[in-house]
Amino acid sequence: MLAAARTLLKNRHIEDVTIPHIATTAGVAVGTFYLYFKSKTELLDALSMQFRADMVAAAEPILKDPRPLRELLESLFEQIQEVATNYREILHLLGGEALYYTDHADGRAHIEHIRTRIEQEQVAGLVSPTLHPAIAADLIDSLLGRMVRGHLRSTSPQEIEAYYHQTLSLIYYLLKP
Repeated sequence: MLAAARTLLKNRHIEDVTIPHIATTAGVAVGTFYLYFKSKTELLDALSMQFRADMVAAAEPILKDPRPLRELLESLFEQIQEVATNYREILHLLGGEALYYTDHADGRAHIEHIRTRIEQEQVAGLVSPTLHPAIAADLIDSLLGRMVRGHLRSTSPQEIEAYYHQTLSLIYYLLKP
């Protein structure tokens, strides 16, 4: 049903998508919809949770990668951008908290992992020793959120790509030794 709702919401306003439309598109009876969701609002909450879960799933293998921090962050931003692109048409419906990466425990754990990696690379001389790891990790988190929210404002794939590259340039500047 989530996939059916996403399909319908890509092309219509939320007010124009009815529960019978969602059920029909999903190939189930209307009553089956109500076995899973009490309302469209609850369905949107489930879509929001799916979006966050997809972001976490995209980030998880990257953060376990032993590559240098800059490469890791580039891959992380690329994957988060890809997830946001997949949800682009419905991001505005998911609620503001869905667009913040660390508004859930897994996202916070990932940012903590980035903080630890910054500390490790400071010891190795790969990141400036004057950089405060916790603040840098928080800034990276903010940039992840801004990049996702950038999909709401951008009107073309070129704008999204430019936003992505500018975000990475800022991170590279922040992390330079």
